[in-house]
Amino acid sequence: MLSVEKLSAGYGKKSVLTDIDIAGMPAGTITAFLGQNGAGKSTLLRSLAGLHRALGTLHLNGADITSHSPAQRARAITYMPQSLPQRVALTVLEATIGALRASSRDPDAVKRSLAVLERLGISNLAMAQLDSLSGGQRQLASLAQALVRKPRVLLLDEPTSALDVAHQIRVMRTIREITEEQGIIAIAVLHDLGLACRWCDRLVLLSGGRVVSDGEPDTALTPDVLNQVYGVTGRIERCSRGYIQVLIDEVA
Repeated sequence: MLSVEKLSAGYGKKSVLTDIDIAGMPAGTITAFLGQNGAGKSTLLRSLAGLHRALGTLHLNGADITSHSPAQRARAITYMPQSLPQRVALTVLEATIGALRASSRDPDAVKRSLAVLERLGISNLAMAQLDSLSGGQRQLASLAQALVRKPRVLLLDEPTSALDVAHQIRVMRTIREITEEQGIIAIAVLHDLGLACRWCDRLVLLSGGRVVSDGEPDTALTPDVLNQVYGVTGRIERCSRGYIQVLIDEVA
């Protein structure tokens, strides 16, 4: 269980997040952070990872980890950034093995890394250089490095932003399956409301650095919330298969 209490953060004198409260996020579930650009989603994710200075309290399974250093948090929390650093002279397999060995002395590191690449559908890229990959391929390689560590908490900053539709579905399905199988607490910053509603258990919508709505997709996302968070008028409906669909009519 991961919970956030009165978290505030900013850059210099500029406040970005104010008194963020998010009640317990259970193991085996995915929570989506949603909102417009500049709402504070990525800052919140980096604050949870210990990569951005913030005030407030963070509890993991009842233990206060607020004062833990980024290195201490990294033993339990894995953060996947929006993109990998440029000009990394490693293959996809080497980078995945390196990510695993940074937190574990697993003697089967190669086997485990290859299994993750296979599950993500990128085993054909195992020997490819990271700096030769497309944006979408680099994103998948970054996800492999996060998943191979089997973290207790997995923080994903826009894991589908550079992917085509087929890979978006495959990635979200894989995250869903692994989260449930391994009892991970997963949190993802997403922009696609349809993906969030279909694959996430909980939606936390931010606006102006504050939580505007928080709950299951059926209750957290409403026409009023769409208007308040995104400045649009729209409808929330279900398709013939029962999936939630967000239909935007116009800018408010």
